Amino acid sequence: MLDNQLPITPTSMVMPVANDFYSVASVISFALFAAWTVYLCYKGKSPVLLLILLGGALCYLQEPIMDHLGAVWYPSINESPVILRAFNCSIPLWVIPGYGLFVGALSVVLYRKMAAGITVKQLWTFNFIIWGADILLELPGLNLGTYVYFGHPALMFFNFPLTGAMSNTCIDMIAVALLVGFKDFFNGWRMVFIPLVVTMANGAAQGATEWPIFLALNSNAGYPEKLLAALATLGMSLLTVHLIGTKLAVKSPTPTRAYQTAKETAHAAHI
Repeated sequence: MLDNQLPITPTSMVMPVANDFYSVASVISFALFAAWTVYLCYKGKSPVLLLILLGGALCYLQEPIMDHLGAVWYPSINESPVILRAFNCSIPLWVIPGYGLFVGALSVVLYRKMAAGITVKQLWTFNFIIWGADILLELPGLNLGTYVYFGHPALMFFNFPLTGAMSNTCIDMIAVALLVGFKDFFNGWRMVFIPLVVTMANGAAQGATEWPIFLALNSNAGYPEKLLAALATLGMSLLTVHLIGTKLAVKSPTPTRAYQTAKETAHAAHI
């Protein structure tokens, strides 16, 4: 009989009371950003940003797949309201605003910048900002005990594997790169595909950059192999950003309308 290769799931974990506060904070934060996005859409007379935000929230539908492969567990004892259960994983309701904030909100911010023209330096700056944002979003829930990364992954930082930030950042990068790169396509009725493209980017980014981690966690690999897998994920995430920058970055940012107006006014005054 073959040995079990899967990491032991911590099924005895109990969902802490603090999960309720974490859930409320997630919902309020997402609602505030959604309101700002609606304002931007009204001001710009286009629903694109709101559709990106919606696509980010819908990525929760892929969470059980990623949890099963990446060894993530939400306590099922005293669990909070569950929105989805698949692959024996119970996904709490607050995961929807969680995805809405990380994938949706950050993609909205990145899209606004990239659509206006982003330099290679600015793109890399955004990359590491999103890394930091992911860490900040994950640490509270992890250290309150609302979920856990198990299987002893490499490069742990206060219960969070840093490889998660590496691959998760690529979700936003790939989603926005597709939307900006094919901007002419997403017009009129074809804007309905925007949320779908964002969910596709979620699966593509994690599958493309995190597959070494998935293999290491589910094959009885030791820490050296897991560390090599983590370094491979790091390399592929950096390569992803480099490729996007090569194709979509500009040599200099596009001047804002306010800057152009001020320049024209100054020139007229000089004349």
